[in-house]
Amino acid sequence: MNPNITNPHIEAGISPDRAFQLNLINSCLQFVANAISWFFSAWFGRRTIYLWGTATNITLLIILGICASVTQNTATSYAQAVLGILISFVFAGTLGPISYTIISETSSVRLRALSTAVGRAAYYVAEIPMIYLASQMLNTTGWNLAGKCGYVWGGTACVCWMMAYFFLPELKHRSYRESDILFNRKVPARKFKSTIIDARDNE
Repeated sequence: MNPNITNPHIEAGISPDRAFQLNLINSCLQFVANAISWFFSAWFGRRTIYLWGTATNITLLIILGICASVTQNTATSYAQAVLGILISFVFAGTLGPISYTIISETSSVRLRALSTAVGRAAYYVAEIPMIYLASQMLNTTGWNLAGKCGYVWGGTACVCWMMAYFFLPELKHRSYRESDILFNRKVPARKFKSTIIDARDNE
């Protein structure tokens, strides 16, 4: 961890001891959320989980930005801290784990290994500027946006939601043969779930 990056809970006006307690609670809740995601992935489709998880976090991020924009006091400080924990909880139960399932299912069988490797490499490349931006937004020596960074990440999350709505297919209960046929037919991502593939089809 970069020693120059200050703990966001401390930046929100919370004492170091309380910030430590909140971080501990956050880690425990992320573990619980990850366990809950096992059941979510069995009950709901990948597209459904991703879209609703993203929409929920967009809402929480905008509320976080609003809390940081009003006159600051103890109540707003704790509100920002709790919202940060809720955002992490939602991510750990929806977007985080389901992304790995989506990556493994949406690639064609022949290119699955290559697609996964390229996707992971792209993630690491994109992470470099994200870490820099996060530190700049949170640090008092940087842009000092604190909770207002919720507006920034909420905006980028909106872009992700729109991209997922138009381009993320639903592949729950689809075999690799069926997914390859759907992609070969250039079926719109939104219609993957409703499109019927005959058992005799082989393209």
